[in-house]
Amino acid sequence: MIKKITKIIKNNKGFLLLSVGLIFGLFLLLPSNKNDKTIQKENTNEEKIETFTQKTEVRLEALINGISGVSGAQVMIMLKSGSEYVYASDDSLNAEKHVIVEDGLVYVKEYLPEIEGVAVVCNGGDDPIIKAKVTELVCSLLGLYSTHVYIT
Repeated sequence: MIKKITKIIKNNKGFLLLSVGLIFGLFLLLPSNKNDKTIQKENTNEEKIETFTQKTEVRLEALINGISGVSGAQVMIMLKSGSEYVYASDDSLNAEKHVIVEDGLVYVKEYLPEIEGVAVVCNGGDDPIIKAKVTELVCSLLGLYSTHVYIT
């Protein structure tokens, strides 16, 4: 094997082919920074959404447990969509182009995920008066219709 490699290296054409092949192979092995940044951004976005959901659930549980006749409330929130970003753009020449910097697009505003529904399980949730109070609380805080809130 080593004898074959030395014969190829001695031959100029073989050396050139071997060199080009090694360089090409090294480029294939190098990690792509663009893909890594995209994956990191997606992970960060998922973590933001998870944090938003958990904090909102904990705060709702505390408020619901504060209602007279309610105890042990557990809340689950379902999201309709993830975060939405509004990017900076250049509107010159009637053609909108996004502003791009070294790290990617520049966003101006981020909209929080849209909540689709809420489920609440609590002691006292079968009482129609308590159910109405909890439903009104959740709807007024999150801007939901009562049909998107389930209490039991």
